[in-house]
Amino acid sequence: MNDANWVYLDSDTIDRDVNKEHRKLIGGVDVLVRLSPYDVPIAMRSTIDRDHNRAKLEFRYIGSDESLDVIPVSDDMDVLLGKTSRRLYAISVDRNLLSHASSSQQIESSFENAFRKLQSLSLKHLRPENYTAAKKAMAAKTLEVFPLPNIFAAAH
Repeated sequence: MNDANWVYLDSDTIDRDVNKEHRKLIGGVDVLVRLSPYDVPIAMRSTIDRDHNRAKLEFRYIGSDESLDVIPVSDDMDVLLGKTSRRLYAISVDRNLLSHASSSQQIESSFENAFRKLQSLSLKHLRPENYTAAKKAMAAKTLEVFPLPNIFAAAH
């Protein structure tokens, strides 16, 4: 995977905010659980596909080399999940959805909508902790990853 335009994240901060140990009852046994470091994004970037008029927010993980499933969450939004890990690798949206955004908060809001829709899907083996870590990464780096002029340039 090429390193172009990846913004590396402070995974310690994301991990500390998202990965608090908690107790969970598994098979009748009280267990302490926490998120694996392999589920915390280490980098993210945005890409524009002008041929399909899509903006994509991508996430990179330790050891992230697996086939992806494209899962539509609405007519104008898809998520790309790892076939095996079910980690969130990308959110792809129609650039027209973002065309009225005038701030990083509005862009972030569009992608937060994708997180909400993803968590409401009835797919097997969803990874809500991973999605929370990706969401935290997005909130920390939205402007750096999505400079406003780049999103809207030649969007039609």
